[in-house]
Amino acid sequence: MKYCTTGFILLTVIIGGCQPPIADEGPRMLDVWMIGATNDAAIRNAIIRQKTLFPYQFEQDGADLNNLGLRDVVVLATHFRTNPGKLNIRRGAVSDELYRRRIDNVVECLDRAGVATDKITILDQPAEGDSMPSELVILILEADAAGYKKAQAGSDPTDKETLSGGSK
Repeated sequence: MKYCTTGFILLTVIIGGCQPPIADEGPRMLDVWMIGATNDAAIRNAIIRQKTLFPYQFEQDGADLNNLGLRDVVVLATHFRTNPGKLNIRRGAVSDELYRRRIDNVVECLDRAGVATDKITILDQPAEGDSMPSELVILILEADAAGYKKAQAGSDPTDKETLSGGSK
């Protein structure tokens, strides 16, 4: 048993001595922190720009916010404390009653965070920002597909009416 313990200690020292020296992590950790801080700022700015909570930010078939939703509400609460305005809470395919509970839950969270909720307007609209509403994107894609089908059927592919999906 004595040899076993001595052998184990000796083996541990030998294996431990074979490890490469640990490099100075200071500059690397600073880089990691700077990238993380930049990403965090970009994420916060995007959340504030959109001012929208989506159905996937709530627990499945429930009114409670999930971790992603909670993070966004915290960011929005910080913004809304000094900049009241509109908040979009997308309904999705849930019942009126569940949608109402989700709104109540978000309003309660904002209220607890010190937001003057009477100065916040809750809507069910697409996210704000520089993007195009998805409904318009769908119409454009449908028109493009119709134009493509006409072009494939022998129509003049340079005809503006064909490209826009219109009829002759």
